[in-house]
Amino acid sequence: SVTPDSLREIETQKPDQRTTYADRFSIKTSHIGLDDVAGQVRVKKELKSIIKVLQNEKGLRHFHISLPRGLLLYGPEGVGKTMLVKAFAKEAGLPYIYLRNVDLFDELLIQEVYARARIAAPVIVVLEGVDTKGVIDGNYTHIPTDVLCEMIDHVPSGPDNYIFTVATAREIEE
Repeated sequence: SVTPDSLREIETQKPDQRTTYADRFSIKTSHIGLDDVAGQVRVKKELKSIIKVLQNEKGLRHFHISLPRGLLLYGPEGVGKTMLVKAFAKEAGLPYIYLRNVDLFDELLIQEVYARARIAAPVIVVLEGVDTKGVIDGNYTHIPTDVLCEMIDHVPSGPDNYIFTVATAREIEE
């Protein structure tokens, strides 16, 4: 039986007070599993397949395979993307760092989060709403995905020490 206490998230690591963003972006664990998510049968099955890859350290080493760097979950608002990401983290046995929407416009913040992720690896970095648009310096603009892609390209992908990025978006075209 699922209770409100079993669905809450807990902080597993106290933030480092020396950094600008440390108080906002702690490393968390989820208590929401894939069985707690209603529907989304196909997506949950695919997420379980990815988890098997992430957890097959022996096979990855044997075949000299790098882990995938991440995945994109997309769909309209309210379909449970965030809950699926948290359930994915729990099922994979990994903590996560969570960034959302307007936070993704801040390049320094993104660098700080990936620096923290390197220390905590293996870990999941969640980038919610990568298709968010906003007004910066009077211009209507998208999140600088080139910065996100650069960060993701430079993260460790070895079986011992990896950072897996999960991005969410409303529309795949964005």
